[in-house]
Amino acid sequence: QQKKISVIIPVYNAEKYIRETLDSIIKQSYKNLEIILIDNGSKDRSPDIIQKYEAKYPEIHMIEGSGKGPGASRNRGLKLAKGDYIVFADADDYLPDKEIFCKYINLAEQTDADIVVANYARLWNGKILPAVSHASFSRYHRDSQEFQFRGFFSAGTLSYVWGKLYRRSFLEKNQIRFAKYDYAEDKFFNMQCYLCRAKYIFLSRIGYIYRKNETSISSRYRAN
Repeated sequence: QQKKISVIIPVYNAEKYIRETLDSIIKQSYKNLEIILIDNGSKDRSPDIIQKYEAKYPEIHMIEGSGKGPGASRNRGLKLAKGDYIVFADADDYLPDKEIFCKYINLAEQTDADIVVANYARLWNGKILPAVSHASFSRYHRDSQEFQFRGFFSAGTLSYVWGKLYRRSFLEKNQIRFAKYDYAEDKFFNMQCYLCRAKYIFLSRIGYIYRKNETSISSRYRAN
């Protein structure tokens, strides 16, 4: 029996990109999926677009969010997820090819990893720019300062919840959830995973395309 992957996607005003995000997941050659979208009060056509997908694909489910941001939405998704594994995606990003989930599962099953970490690339003004490879820290022992500092800060790959596969039983056993921060709640989530002795395994291919969005929370300066 194929293991199940639950994909969790918080949505807020994503009408421009949500089709590309969903298509890239539905097209995966790995088919045992559920896709949980948490709509956080979008004012655009995102919910209508998602409903059309929901009518067509039984694995897609949309639920109402609490309006409290992506961390709270992902927590709701985690509560509902039935999969053996969890993948987080953002509603304006996409997966670069259809073999990613197969590669994730194969690695996780062969190695008993709690977290499979892929490389990622940024999409900026229509150009795909590779980010720093996780090889810059993954070659060091997980308890070394190099691994910690480069993984979470200089390369930053371990800070993001996207571009990874998480074993749900590991998250459950350690009660790892998103805390109520407006900013960097994903870094804190991943630091909890690290402190709970997650076993990491690294996939050398690009598994995620992150759309550099000028209006997103992380690229705006805020005086507070």
